[in-house]
Amino acid sequence: MGELALLGAGHRHALQLHLLSLSPQDRCQRFGLALSDDRVMAWSRQRPWATEQWWGAWSRPHAGLLGALQLAPTGHPEVWELALTVTAPARRQGVGTALLAAATLNGHTPQMRTLVCQHGHPTVARMAQRLGHGVRAQASEPRLWIDLAAARRSPHRTDSWDAMAFGESGSLTPGTGSVAAVC
Repeated sequence: MGELALLGAGHRHALQLHLLSLSPQDRCQRFGLALSDDRVMAWSRQRPWATEQWWGAWSRPHAGLLGALQLAPTGHPEVWELALTVTAPARRQGVGTALLAAATLNGHTPQMRTLVCQHGHPTVARMAQRLGHGVRAQASEPRLWIDLAAARRSPHRTDSWDAMAFGESGSLTPGTGSVAAVC
């Protein structure tokens, strides 16, 4: 059974291993260019953990990250930058959607109203729409804007995400406990 959890500076090594496992194409989608292993390591060492918020999807305790979601302040009130990665074997199994739900529907960040994705991967747009968020795409960066208030206003919104985890296949299963995508 997989589990989602908040990440902190003590998870830096797990995050490094996760990012190093990404293909050059995945790194390009995540960072805007295909960073070398050395640059990925340097980037992860420079994270300001005190100001960013991170969630991780673990395959099982102490076995490595299947996915990681980063929220970084943009300098604009209520607007945060979203970056989400899921390892290739774990894609299309609900991991990214569960991470996005944990980050946006949990109430940990009530001051957050809008997320921006610099590269705007279409998969993130679909995940956000699935969760009831408003989505706007544009040609220039940031390419994707996600309106979190839309889901908060939705009469169809459910808060059952906090009773979900993803199973061996990665599919979401209700009622299994804790819960902790790609721009």
